[in-house]
Amino acid sequence: MGSDQRWHDTARAYPHEVYQDASGRGVVEPYSILLGTPLGQAVGPGTGVTRCGAAGRWLRDMNICASCWIGHLWGLDATDGAGPLPVLSGLGVSATTDTSASLSWTALDGAAFCRVYGGSSQAGSPSSASFSDTGLASGTTYGCTVAAVDDSGAVGASSTSAQATTTGAAHRCYTENNYHQVAAGRAHRSLGQAPQLTFLRPECDVWNVPAAPRSLRDVTRSGIPTLVFLGGFDSRTGADEGTYVARTLSRAEVVTVPYEPHVVFATSKCPQQIAVSFFDAPTASNTAYLKSLKPPRFETGP
Repeated sequence: MGSDQRWHDTARAYPHEVYQDASGRGVVEPYSILLGTPLGQAVGPGTGVTRCGAAGRWLRDMNICASCWIGHLWGLDATDGAGPLPVLSGLGVSATTDTSASLSWTALDGAAFCRVYGGSSQAGSPSSASFSDTGLASGTTYGCTVAAVDDSGAVGASSTSAQATTTGAAHRCYTENNYHQVAAGRAHRSLGQAPQLTFLRPECDVWNVPAAPRSLRDVTRSGIPTLVFLGGFDSRTGADEGTYVARTLSRAEVVTVPYEPHVVFATSKCPQQIAVSFFDAPTASNTAYLKSLKPPRFETGP
C-alpha cells in the first residue's frame, strides 16, 4: 500500500498499529480485535478538526474520525433539502374536489419515496409518483411542492410549487339583519317553530283534542283587499312567508316592517298607522311611515 509502519501499541490489550506515509501522516490504523485479525480503515487526509487521523470507534476509548469520513463517502452526512437526488419535475394538479387535491409528478430512479408539502407542512410520504391530499378547505388555493428521498433518508431539494384550488365556495359571514338577508335572497322561510312541531301531535292526544277538519288546510282564495304584515326581525315566520300567503289573494298588499319581530303591532306604531290608512283606503295604504324606522342599538354584556 506504499506505507510504512511507524509505531504500534495496545488498546485495552488489543494490538494497535498505525501505518504512515513518507511524510508521517497516518493512512491506515488497524486493530486486531478478532482472534488477531487486523481490521482497519482509511483516515481523512490533511489537517484540521475533521482530519483527526484516527480510525473508527472499534472500542469505546478510540477516536471516531474515520466513521465520519465513511459516512461522508456514502452521502450519509447530507441534510434535508441538500441531498444527492435531483429536483423532481412535472409536478401538476390532476384533480380537485371541495376537500381534496390530487397531485402527480415524473417518477425518479433512485427515489425510495417522496415528501409532499402543502405550504410549509408535510402532507404525506407516498412511494409512488402521485398523491391525494384530503381534509382541505373548500374554495381555497394551496401551494404544493414535492421532494425525493433516497434509501438512506437523504432528501433532495423541493420542486417548483404547483397551485391547487379546491372546488366549492369559501365560507362567508354575513352580519345583515333578517330583512336585508331576505331582500338579498340569502335567507328564506324560517323554521323557528320546528323544535316544537314534534310534540304537537302527542300533546293533542294527551288533551283529547279532536282532529281538525280537513278544510282547515284548504288554500284561501279571495279578491277582498288584504293587508299582510311581516316583521324584518321575525324569527318565527320568515320574511318571504307574506309573499307565499298572498299568492292566492288577488288584492293583497304585502308590507315588511324592518327591525320588528313577530307581532309588529305590539312593538311599533308604524304598522298601526299603515293599518289605519289601509282601512281608510284599502287600495292605497300609506307605507311612507316605514321611512321613519331606524335600526335598533344592540349591546352585549362582558
